[in-house]
Amino acid sequence: MESKFKIIIMDVDGTLTNSQKIVTPKTKAALMKAQELGIKLILASGRPTSGLIGLGHELQMDKYHGLFVCYNGSKVVDCQTKEELFNQPWAYEEVQSCTSNDWQRWIYVCQQCLW
Repeated sequence: MESKFKIIIMDVDGTLTNSQKIVTPKTKAALMKAQELGIKLILASGRPTSGLIGLGHELQMDKYHGLFVCYNGSKVVDCQTKEELFNQPWAYEEVQSCTSNDWQRWIYVCQQCLW
């Protein structure tokens, strides 16, 4: 049976994992079943790639071509091939030029997009 859903995108800390930074058995079982149905998992986090690899292995994302969206969206990695599909870090000068108001506006925009 094919699902009408094609992807599940989730944050890691406090969403995928509980307060002890653990993926519960119930969550893991549901996500494994989703992948078996052809749904692609995407972990999105502020963490670096190395901070997502263990979770990817636990969920067998390499077997199902899951994706990591790392560094708050500036890098996307295919879990199976380890290929960087996108890598656009901010230049130091861009970060330095941001004022406090810029950051507050950016945080507000991000919150509106996510919620």
